[in-house]
Amino acid sequence: MRLILEALPGFYKVVSEELKLKGVEGEFKRVNETTHLLDLKNDEQLPLLRKLQTINNIEKILVEIPYVKSIKEFRRECRRSLIELRDYITKSTVVSARVKDVKRRRLLVILREIQRIFKCSLSRSVGDLDLVIRFLDDKYVVSLNIGTFQPLYRRWYTYHKSRASLHPSIAAAMSIIAGEQSRILDPFCGSLTIPIEYLRMWRRSYATCIDIDKKTIINSIKNAILSGTYDRMFIIVEDFFSAHLREQYDTVITDPPRGLRLESSIKLYKKFIEKSINILSENGKIVTIVFKRDLKTILKEIPKYLSTNIPLETVQGGYKVCILEITK
Repeated sequence: MRLILEALPGFYKVVSEELKLKGVEGEFKRVNETTHLLDLKNDEQLPLLRKLQTINNIEKILVEIPYVKSIKEFRRECRRSLIELRDYITKSTVVSARVKDVKRRRLLVILREIQRIFKCSLSRSVGDLDLVIRFLDDKYVVSLNIGTFQPLYRRWYTYHKSRASLHPSIAAAMSIIAGEQSRILDPFCGSLTIPIEYLRMWRRSYATCIDIDKKTIINSIKNAILSGTYDRMFIIVEDFFSAHLREQYDTVITDPPRGLRLESSIKLYKKFIEKSINILSENGKIVTIVFKRDLKTILKEIPKYLSTNIPLETVQGGYKVCILEITK
């Protein structure tokens, strides 16, 4: 079975790592920043893919139509190739089609041929079949959305969502970068996206979550309960910088408050790193998110005895961001 996996920009390595963690067997290939191909060896592993935390959507490739310059010849190729859809489309089927990187004229040819061959109806809204038409590897590919009724990044447990909530896929990527640790700390937990995604990824870990906003924490606890991770969380309503933490943590993983001016942001990161280093165990690490525009300035403020790494660059809320890894 040939599948298309969609993810956020720059996610190839973390998706590949999660496929290994979940035991999915197959050849994984990067097509572009957001699109990846997976030749699945065992079709029975398909339910495992729906549980991946770093991808946005899954599509099954149904038809590949060779590219030809002439529209007449392209129609002929469509007729030959689209016959393979007979197992999926009948006269009573309502087909909805989404387009990605396809010229309008050729898209209309494909849609008209689908309608002509199968006598089915097309709809702009959600139909019985959700087809995606795109141009990949010099071919027009018709694929079937086999994820869930909504994109995979829209988590079922999201009862409460704060204004500046982190994208769940980025939280999952940070969890993979951090690796499995027995105890982690999120000092700016907000809607608990990072602790939830981390504890879903690593089933034997425990998380301490701190936030100063009591109202946000009360609402976010419902997210933790729905996700089934609440029993492995210890939640503190307090300012991280004034909190007296006696434990040592293997990893501090967090998304500090964003939207601050550069000077305020640098002061916050500097203070956050200084305190985090004091509560980290030996060889512990900090995994955090930083705006790309602020990265160079923040790196200058990090003590030289700490090693730094930028394992991932992606997009959050329309802004370029980096995952910063600091090892003690």
